[in-house]
Amino acid sequence: VVHEYHAKGRLTTTVLAVAALDDALGIINFGIAMSVVLFLISPARADVNMGMMVLEPLLKIAFSVGLGFLGGYLLNLMLRKAERPGAIIALTTGTLLLTFSIAGALGIDELLSTMSLGVLLTNISPHAEKIFSIIETYIEEVIFIAFFVISGAHVDFSVLFSSWMLVVVYIAIRFIGKYTGAMAGGLISKAPASITKNLGFALVPQGGIVVGLALMMYQTPGLEDVGNIILNVTIGATAIHEIIGPPIAKFSLRRAGELKGGE
Repeated sequence: VVHEYHAKGRLTTTVLAVAALDDALGIINFGIAMSVVLFLISPARADVNMGMMVLEPLLKIAFSVGLGFLGGYLLNLMLRKAERPGAIIALTTGTLLLTFSIAGALGIDELLSTMSLGVLLTNISPHAEKIFSIIETYIEEVIFIAFFVISGAHVDFSVLFSSWMLVVVYIAIRFIGKYTGAMAGGLISKAPASITKNLGFALVPQGGIVVGLALMMYQTPGLEDVGNIILNVTIGATAIHEIIGPPIAKFSLRRAGELKGGE
């Protein structure tokens, strides 16, 4: 919505920052929760040291971020001499896939590693804006299509329809959490009314990161059954958010006066 309508302003900047932080914290919390769940369902949990149970997810997070930063640093070095869009896309895609594969082989968080790569690249590369503009122009839509096609292939309508109440509850609780959290944060930080009143609505759209996390859970040995339910509920909720989210976000940005030309 922000890119489509060329929105600019304090609310827009806040939405982008909060969304990025939300994704990062979501991945970290997911990693910690998965480690605890796998410990609880492990038949050998009585032999596992409690200290290691706490330390292991923290080490995974640290190594994931470290690998991502290394990938981002190396990509920045390679991109210094790349000028053609084709070369930039090839180097970026290759480095992302390599980072993802190495993270998977090491048993650390693939999504956190690739996100960390992007964070470092954005902050150290003088050509970051050009790089991301090329990616958005040439391959962003293809990536989104491929991602949702793969995710949609795992939809089980029998599970989805039998869990429709979970979808409704998930959407309702998510909105309440987003709105009250944004309102409370705005009041505590003494943010302008345009942010406090509209941020919660602007955060209604749901990104694909949550589907990726649900898919990772579904593919985890021992969690296939509950993972199938969570994946279908998540995809169902995401589909609904894709329908209602953009109009609500557009409404909030218009109310804050940040849509180009007052669209």
